Amino acid sequence: MALEKIIGKIREETRKEAESLVAKARAEEQDIISRGSEKAGKEKEKRIQEARDRFQNDQLRTIALASLEARKGILKTRAEIMDLVFEKALEHLRSLGMDEHRKLIQGLLDGFIPQAPCDIFIHEPDKDRYSLILSQIWGAVFIKFCKFMTVKKSLGGGFILKTPGMELDCTFPNLLKEKRSSMEQEVVKILFPQKVSM
Repeated sequence: MALEKIIGKIREETRKEAESLVAKARAEEQDIISRGSEKAGKEKEKRIQEARDRFQNDQLRTIALASLEARKGILKTRAEIMDLVFEKALEHLRSLGMDEHRKLIQGLLDGFIPQAPCDIFIHEPDKDRYSLILSQIWGAVFIKFCKFMTVKKSLGGGFILKTPGMELDCTFPNLLKEKRSSMEQEVVKILFPQKVSM
């Protein structure tokens, strides 16, 4: 793994630097001894300990860096898995049968019934399906007040309803976006049962 090679390289460089410091400390020791200084022993231990401390601190920093990189990798993988789960949920919404689809739309509309002219922005290929669904939900009100405004770019399923002073986004991507924040923790518990915070 690339991360292990980087860590190995950092450790090797740190070890070489530490060995160089130890060698330097020992050379200084010989110099102190040759001058007959009574502080030779203390100087020796001090220099060697400094070299050891530096080596140990560099090792700790390397381990901390590796741990941080590993954590970032885990979180990135989790985010990708969560995106995949919600993408699959979006695919499921798009494949609903007519009855399930109608119930979903009724839930999204939350009792709303047009009382004034409204435009329904919809992807051209979805027009027939939503014409049937909304006429089942609203009956004659649909014919009286609603007008389809077709768009060439896909909305991802669903539609956007606009009346004077109100806009209701009933597209599937918007539905999942709104639900994701409340559903995400439950999905995390199912996918990753161990207690690790996102």
